[in-house]
Amino acid sequence: MTAAKKPTADRSRPHTKEGAVPQLIEFQPKYITFDCYGTMTAFGMSAVTRELLADRVPEDRMEDFLDDFEAYRIDEVLGAYKPYQQVIDDALARTAKLWDIEHRDADGRAIYKAVPRGARTPTYPSRWPCSPTACRW
Repeated sequence: MTAAKKPTADRSRPHTKEGAVPQLIEFQPKYITFDCYGTMTAFGMSAVTRELLADRVPEDRMEDFLDDFEAYRIDEVLGAYKPYQQVIDDALARTAKLWDIEHRDADGRAIYKAVPRGARTPTYPSRWPCSPTACRW
């Protein structure tokens, strides 16, 4: 007697219970980067974060705060998809809670707005098909 084969599920795309593919974003990005090592894009978040939180984090402890903020940003992208502004907002709120300092919603928005679209490091300037201003979406 042979065991019956279990049917395999179609795992090629995510499905809801109704079978529809959920829409995750409301726009079609022109470019997407998966630059996990920071070699092609220069976000410059540290400088903005330093400026915004200078009144709450002592200068001699700012590097430790920035390290924690970076770790929380990484943790935030390990779960379900969410827009990058929400990743920054949530990571900053978690870091502020860890450090027992005041969290201001406007700080996360300011950091997100300071992240340039189409930014690039001097290491790879010729590999981008457009200038940083032309790559904005």
